[in-house]
Amino acid sequence: MFARALALALFLLAPAFLPVRAAELITNYLSDITINQDSSLTIKETITLNVEGIDIRRGILRTYPTRYKLESGDTVTVSFDVESITRDGKDEPYSVSDRDNGIEIRIGDADVLLAHGLHTYVITYRANFLLGHFETTDELYYNVLGLDTPYITQRATATIRLPPGARPGRMDVWTGAGGLKLKNATIAETEPGIITVQSTRPLQEYEGITVAVEWPIGFVTRPSSTDYALRWFLANSPAWLGLGGLASMFGFLYWSWRRWGKDPERGTIIPLFEPPGGMEPAEARFVTDMGYDNKIFA
Repeated sequence: MFARALALALFLLAPAFLPVRAAELITNYLSDITINQDSSLTIKETITLNVEGIDIRRGILRTYPTRYKLESGDTVTVSFDVESITRDGKDEPYSVSDRDNGIEIRIGDADVLLAHGLHTYVITYRANFLLGHFETTDELYYNVLGLDTPYITQRATATIRLPPGARPGRMDVWTGAGGLKLKNATIAETEPGIITVQSTRPLQEYEGITVAVEWPIGFVTRPSSTDYALRWFLANSPAWLGLGGLASMFGFLYWSWRRWGKDPERGTIIPLFEPPGGMEPAEARFVTDMGYDNKIFA
């Protein structure tokens, strides 16, 4: 009886003595967003995460949407230029590739396995055409964390720096995934022209933080109509290239037909009373009609 009780106790207590594997998660996420006077944004992301070799082995992936559909059906493209990426204070290799609605940044060396523990990545990039421009206000409406992060984020903070002299009007923040608008974050102007956003609870996988900040017009230079036209043309360049290729092919085929495809003009017809070159009558009829019929065999 005692032996059975001891065995049962050891079975129940065994998990307490097994090593507990730490989870891979983002312990701290900080986004520092500077709104420049030319309407561009300079964004610096500082991501500290715990690596355990489960899903994160050699590096991380970050995706950024750069193509959006307008209500008119047109596609617009946001410019996105990576300026630098570091890991633990040292430059880190990376590659940028296109995906369906934006770009994907693959950060890390394929030949280097990351040591387990905390690592801090700093990603600095510059983007344009992210601001909304209205009659009396300009606006930043932006997802500072993204909705494609497959890890829990324990703490997320965003600092938004308005152009010099600008003060915010309407400010709002939402959290959640898939269009949800939860209120698990705070937003406030902590210094003149500086807005701070802070999560109030850990964010689950694929949850993001979306901010909306407005300020009066006159503090940023709005893109010109030429800039918008160029952006629209570049965003729809595949369609233009397709139409251009189709038009070029049609033009080439028409030119070829005009030069070589047309039959020569018919000259004077002189009747011959004998088959040319000793041809038999049946052969002459075949050449004339370009085919067989019953008269050939008559």
